[in-house]
Amino acid sequence: MAYFGVCFINDMHTRMLLNAAIMICDPDEKLPAHITVSGPHESEPKYLPDLPSVEGQKVSVLGLGRFRSDRQATVFLHCGFPSIREVWRKKHFGFNPHITLYDGGDFIFSDKLFNKLIKERLFFNFTSSDVRIRQSIKGQKRLELALEMDFNYIKKTTGIDVSLSKIKKLNEIQRISYTTKLLRNLAERARESIFANEQH
Repeated sequence: MAYFGVCFINDMHTRMLLNAAIMICDPDEKLPAHITVSGPHESEPKYLPDLPSVEGQKVSVLGLGRFRSDRQATVFLHCGFPSIREVWRKKHFGFNPHITLYDGGDFIFSDKLFNKLIKERLFFNFTSSDVRIRQSIKGQKRLELALEMDFNYIKKTTGIDVSLSKIKKLNEIQRISYTTKLLRNLAERARESIFANEQH
């Protein structure tokens, strides 16, 4: 059993599309899109009331990254926002705030996903929630990500027609294609917003 401090995504559109991308990359993933800022802790941490509020702070997604070990491959989005160092409590890890897209043992899929997404200009913003504590128990099934999914919204905004059952049947090419389309939507939406603001 371990405890972690995480920041979730407040903006509905960004949250929905990132959640869909994460579930498509790994249908067994439990938590919605988030930035882990503390942990793992053996017991529930008591410092939460003492942390500065980061509710509503603008978070910038700054491109793609990856980790790799003998057993695991991780593809993630680099993130940053002004006060993140003030709530960072990951003592055993270097400072590298990020949102994980895929974290698992399929090295071939991880490499293909990274090589596809690295060609995209994945820069966009969202607002953060305050730090919240989440408990992780090895082998325990959680439905938090699945319960947040709105597949009608995904279809309406991106044209991607998926469901929990359909996602489990996607092949590797479809998983990478859909993930790319979801992230491209977020990046293009951000660029359109910048362009619109420059016209005023």
